[in-house]
Order: sequence, then structure tokens, then C-alpha cells
Amino acid sequence: MSVAGQPMDAEPVDSAAPVGRTAAERAVLRLARPYLGRLVGAGLLAAATEFAGLALMATATWLLMSAAGQPPLDRLTVAIVAVRALAISRGVLRYTERLAGHDAVLRMITDVRARVFATLAARRDAVHRSGDVLSRLVSDVEAVQDLLLRVLVPGSAAALVGVLAVGVAALISPPAAGALGVGLLVAGVALPALATAVTRRSAAEV
Repeated sequence: MSVAGQPMDAEPVDSAAPVGRTAAERAVLRLARPYLGRLVGAGLLAAATEFAGLALMATATWLLMSAAGQPPLDRLTVAIVAVRALAISRGVLRYTERLAGHDAVLRMITDVRARVFATLAARRDAVHRSGDVLSRLVSDVEAVQDLLLRVLVPGSAAALVGVLAVGVAALISPPAAGALGVGLLVAGVALPALATAVTRRSAAEV
């Protein structure tokens, strides 16, 4: 017996899996090209949100350390106002980023679903494979949304914030910047690569 022309007892070929994933990701990026400006805007808003979070943490830490010495209140007024402003701006930026990102991706998803439906409607054999049609219209198209909203936009924002954070830390303390850079490389590059390598075979089988 066979499914889609492939023997059911055939072993999965691991070497072909990365090629297929790469081709699919390139196809998604080509589809996203008309909405690149909106996606870049969403990425910049995500980076601004992370910067606001870092600034809030740094300002709040300085405020707590300074308040421990019981200085005059006027010396802490700017920091108190900054903490409130950063807390509010972080929420506003996060909401705006999600709104911009979902707007771009939903526009793209609408176009993709229309293309997939038109292609499947033109195929006579698609009538006898309603399960495959449903999978293409729902699961595969939703994967396009996940790639952009959960990988591309936040990954780009995290990379930008990480590079700038290391640069700013280097101006204050080069050893601290080195430790921060190593930690970011381990958490943001090494561990995801290791997780991908560990789960690659099982993902290919699924």
C-alpha cells in the first residue's frame, strides 16, 4: 500500500527533511514579501517593547538602591516618573506590536487561503481527498502564521535588542558585556540548535 505515491513501510529520510523545511520557509518568506513593511514595523515595535522592559528593570533597580540611602525625594522624582512611564509604554508598545503583526499576517493568510482554495478547487482529485484539503486550508496555513509571529518577528527583535544591550554594556564594563554576550549566545543560539538536533528525527517522522 502507498500514500501519495510513497510506500507505507518506507523509512523516513532524515536528509530530505531539512531541505523540505528550508523550501517551505523560503516559500513563506516569498509570500510575506508584499507585507514586508508591516512586518518590519511589528519587529521594531517588538524591539521597542523589549528596550522599554530593560529600561524599566534598570531604572527600578537604581531607584531601589538609591532609596535605600534615604535621599531627598526630589532626587528620586525623575526616576519615579520614568518607572511609571516605562511601565505604561511597555504595555502600549506590546499591544501595538501584536496589533501590527497580526494585521500583517492575517492579510497574508487571507491571500494564502484564497490561493490554496483556488488551486485545490481546480483539481478534480481533491474532491476525493477532503481530509487533505482540510489540512491544507487549516493546519498548513496556520503554520505560516506561527512562523512569522512566533519565530521571525520576535527572533529579529531579540537579536537586535541583544546586540544593542551588549554594546551598551561594553561601554560600562567590558567583562560584563562579554559575560552577557556569552549568555545570549548560549540561550539564543546554542540551546535552540541543540533542541532542533535532538528533535529532528522525531519531527521528520511525524
